[in-house]
Amino acid sequence: MYFETIESSIYCPSLRRAEKLVPPEFLIGYKWFKDHEGEHLERLPFADALSEPLPITLVRQSGIHSPSENMATYKDPRHHYALSVHTSKQSRYADQPIFKLDDNTWILDYEGHSGADLSQNYNKLLDNCLRDGVPVGVITAEAGGGYCVRGLAFVESHDILTNHFILHGPVNAITEAAHRFDYPDVSGIDQSDLASLRNAADPAEEPDQRIRETIEHIRREGQQKFRSSLIDAYEGECAATGTNVQEVLQAAHIVPYRGSCSQIESNGILFRADIHLLYDSHLLSVEPDTHRIRLSKKIVNSSYSALRNRIIRIPKDNALRPDDHRLSLHFQRFSFENREIGFA
Repeated sequence: MYFETIESSIYCPSLRRAEKLVPPEFLIGYKWFKDHEGEHLERLPFADALSEPLPITLVRQSGIHSPSENMATYKDPRHHYALSVHTSKQSRYADQPIFKLDDNTWILDYEGHSGADLSQNYNKLLDNCLRDGVPVGVITAEAGGGYCVRGLAFVESHDILTNHFILHGPVNAITEAAHRFDYPDVSGIDQSDLASLRNAADPAEEPDQRIRETIEHIRREGQQKFRSSLIDAYEGECAATGTNVQEVLQAAHIVPYRGSCSQIESNGILFRADIHLLYDSHLLSVEPDTHRIRLSKKIVNSSYSALRNRIIRIPKDNALRPDDHRLSLHFQRFSFENREIGFA
């Protein structure tokens, strides 16, 4: 079974840094999304819906938008980016609701283009944003009608198997000052090294080997700490199988995103390595209300069939239990990915 998730390699993304990379016309769009963050709109902000005309378009009907070359100065294809994304209640795509995090930021699980829409390469433009730490404007359809301007968000990952992007926002003065979009625990590196990462003007300016090694060391330590805390919380047993061999136990993130609050027990489950793989590839999920395991019909008749409807182990300490809201986000994605073949 093959799957891959591409993650941003920009350790300390910032709007100031991104503004040096994008066409200058994008700055007009960025200002609009920042100025209108949190506002309700009756309709999408096409040109005829704006109170004041702009020299650049903000959205396109199909979801992922990049202004045409007669509106934006793209110096080369490498720096051709998406400007915005929006969700729709009438879309054939799996538009998920905004998920609010504990640090006053949010994530959006956004499905990329597929089918005939692929010919326009808009997924590639989001991948370019992911690669270079360039934000996009986000607008979401609201349950009661109309739309909400969510502001700007960084593209943090792209799941190739499911074709879903994780967007993390809002990118504004408050969240940037709190470094909400840095790699987890990146603040543990030397302050001069951290400053060089934050001041990098171009993604081609790789940090020197010493800084890279320091960051990777901190990253490994953070992941090991997260795993150790889950081993303690689950008393050294896989939540699904009861396996108690620590060498094969892994810390699975329920919702994958960057930031220090992603490495908390309520966003994790201790799984055996193969169960972790099934969970990440949405062949297995956990119902948020019952904590029962559900299986994709791709594997329901496999050796994993015994896990069907099994209730996972839950830590005794309520503060360490998996958060039902996060479980719900994963289960929604699992349900959509298996919509054609079903699950049991």
